[in-house]
Amino acid sequence: MDFSIHDFLFTTVTGLIGHRPDYTVREMAAGWYEKGVFTADDLAAIETAIAEQYVEPEPTMAELEQPKEEE
Repeated sequence: MDFSIHDFLFTTVTGLIGHRPDYTVREMAAGWYEKGVFTADDLAAIETAIAEQYVEPEPTMAELEQPKEEE
């Protein structure tokens, strides 16, 4: 099995999403981009992953069919 520094670092950086502030993840990714380890496509994938953590999931049919509780 060949070791890939790119894959290792990409997995590490994306694993930080949701556990570290977004700006920290972006700074780390930008640093590896400047060193030539990450590509612009990698940065786009990381940015997409950061944005996706804030997307609210669509309600399921069961959730839509439940009567709303009155306050």
